[in-house]
Amino acid sequence: MRRLSGWVFHGLTASCLFTADAAQESAPESASRRREDRRLTEFSLPPSALTNRDIGDLRWVQSSEPPPTIIVSTWQTVFYTDNVFLTHADKRESTGWNGDMAIQFIPYSTWRWTPWIAADYFLYRYQREPSEDFDGQSLTIGSRLNLSEDQAWRWDLSYSLWRFTEARDRSDEFFKEGLLENEITWTALLSARPAIYSEIGYGMAFRHASPGEFDRLENELGLRLHYFPWRALRITPYGRAAIRQYTADEGTEGHRSDLHFESGLVATWDISRNFSLHAEVNATWNDSNRSEEDYEVFEPQISLYAELDF
Repeated sequence: MRRLSGWVFHGLTASCLFTADAAQESAPESASRRREDRRLTEFSLPPSALTNRDIGDLRWVQSSEPPPTIIVSTWQTVFYTDNVFLTHADKRESTGWNGDMAIQFIPYSTWRWTPWIAADYFLYRYQREPSEDFDGQSLTIGSRLNLSEDQAWRWDLSYSLWRFTEARDRSDEFFKEGLLENEITWTALLSARPAIYSEIGYGMAFRHASPGEFDRLENELGLRLHYFPWRALRITPYGRAAIRQYTADEGTEGHRSDLHFESGLVATWDISRNFSLHAEVNATWNDSNRSEEDYEVFEPQISLYAELDF
């Protein structure tokens, strides 16, 4: 299938400021983490080489199906989180629902290069913490370039605009950002039977945000394994480690700098060409040079994905 794709009470004033900061950053962090997790489901069996034991490699099969021009898709996710606000001092747990509607336009594609444009509208609803409910929109222009003939090396580049609003008043905008993302990925076949692939990716991203104190530069290294017990079922353990430097947030301790770690497991069942079911567990740790920005979060979730192609 093809897819797009905190509170410590040191007095009333400090508490209010800290709560506002947590609310502002927890929403884009939750949306960004969910999008990264969904990218894990994009992997499909790559083209394979036709070989002959006597004469070796004959040629690479370049007959993969071209992508459709328009993809309309939806993700519907039920999840649990043990840290809604992404804080260390005031962890709140809740079940929740995330709905996402998207449209992707691919004007042109070749064996090596695929440019695309996508628009998303998404909603987050928390059963126990309705004050944290939010809606959002994003608009992305992106490109994927296969750097090698066998598509083992690829370069993904994108720029997106994001807008976050209160759920009950969509004119009440509380966070905006522009996000430039750049990633090089290498895919390798580890085993033919059963099929096991590895992916190693290095990415760099820059976020310019409003409020500006959340501007940041991020360097990330990721490792993913894709195990296919059979063609329609894929199991993907993964890990990501990132250094996040907040370029505009300078306090008494200097610029904020975080070490960010994520690990998890995703099981994907392709029910049909247009429907798939996903189950995931994710654990995240954030270690900052500012102790109030440290947090841990655990999130299991179940998602249904559906798409229409034109």
